[in-house]
Amino acid sequence: MTRSLVEVSFVPREGLVIGKVTHKFTAIRQQVTSFFLDGIRMTYDEILLDGQTVPSRPDSAGIYIFPRTPLAYGTEHELIIRYKAYPRRGLYFIGWNDPKGRSRTQI
Repeated sequence: MTRSLVEVSFVPREGLVIGKVTHKFTAIRQQVTSFFLDGIRMTYDEILLDGQTVPSRPDSAGIYIFPRTPLAYGTEHELIIRYKAYPRRGLYFIGWNDPKGRSRTQI
């Protein structure tokens, strides 16, 4: 079982996305000591696994997450990540900084 709930808000004039994602998942290996999630050039404000902060290591392509104790096969977990991002591809802020105010604003 895997489910995700994604909540986002925008600061269009800055090209900023502020988000919270909640992943509910089941471990599918005998022992999960770390895992990686994609997230190009994101800033991570909070990372909670089963309600507790966990060690993590972001890099330019995403984030490595290290559970405090290995996750056992078949166990269910909840991961919450609060983040900020300035997307450069796939999501565009158009017309928000038009000095003449003539452009239609869209995201």
